[in-house]
Amino acid sequence: MIEDQSIVSCETVKQCEKLLPDEEQAVMGQAIISRLHTMFQLNPKLISNCYGGEKFGNGIYYRLIYITREKKRWEFMLIFEEQLIVSTIGNVIEMKSESVNVMIMNVARYTARQLVEHLKEHFAELHDAKIKEEQLLTYEQFQKVFEKHSPQFSLLFDTGKGYFSYCMTTSDMVPSEDGITIITENAMTAVENYLKQNKAESIAASQKKKVLIVDDSDFMLAMMQKLLENDYEVLTATSGLSAIRSITLNRPDLVLLDYEMPVCKGNQVLEMIRSEEDFADIPIIFLTSKVDRESVKKVIELKPNGYLSKSLAPELIKKEVDNFFEKITV
Repeated sequence: MIEDQSIVSCETVKQCEKLLPDEEQAVMGQAIISRLHTMFQLNPKLISNCYGGEKFGNGIYYRLIYITREKKRWEFMLIFEEQLIVSTIGNVIEMKSESVNVMIMNVARYTARQLVEHLKEHFAELHDAKIKEEQLLTYEQFQKVFEKHSPQFSLLFDTGKGYFSYCMTTSDMVPSEDGITIITENAMTAVENYLKQNKAESIAASQKKKVLIVDDSDFMLAMMQKLLENDYEVLTATSGLSAIRSITLNRPDLVLLDYEMPVCKGNQVLEMIRSEEDFADIPIIFLTSKVDRESVKKVIELKPNGYLSKSLAPELIKKEVDNFFEKITV
């Protein structure tokens, strides 16, 4: 994987603006690595202390909400790649399975709570905090939470058996976003319903081509997502850094790349993708607002798989994407 520091050292992901200082990130990262090694004999590697909420594989999104005496809300979100849970928890309880089932998920919940209880010892304010809610989220629900509450920790690990992310944020008391809330009385049913929903969404997504849209404009990202989401699994990134990370975690079938991004421009992102052997064959189409002869010449010289003008009518952009996939499947 291309390390974050070698991409654009001064670039900051929007959702990571409230991260705690690097020293505290390092201490927490080491605490998690140590705990995962103790619990599962894993040797995780911290690959980013600025995880931007990118999707990785079939994910399980687990959320614990604590409330302190002062009515402060602390949220811990643990994101597991499904294969990580299967290979660790499945082995612990000696259950062979190709996917997470209710039994494995319930043990994973218990294990995740143990991990959070251990990590919250690093915060004096949480000494007498009580759990208010335990939730399982879909990726879309996780995205909403992540975008709404900028995390103070947002760490991404490669455990060797799957990716794992730890996110923590604090806020004043606010209503919880939608999610499957688990209580003692409904635990088994809630977990079963979540896994069914997760499996259905994974199957639906696997039948669609993945398109990553990279653009620093929230308006453009929203417009393109709405345009393509019915026929494609749409991933989004707002910067070169998050684009590289998204490609690494959830390889797309096509990248629609904004040519005129600030800090790390489209041509630089293209160069980084092409220089990485595992990514070099990913098709890339530039999105550009400049269609004069000189600008188009510069774009073509970079040898992308094509380019699209942002001034095109939405239905024409959609048609061009459809035509691209039709051509490569013939």
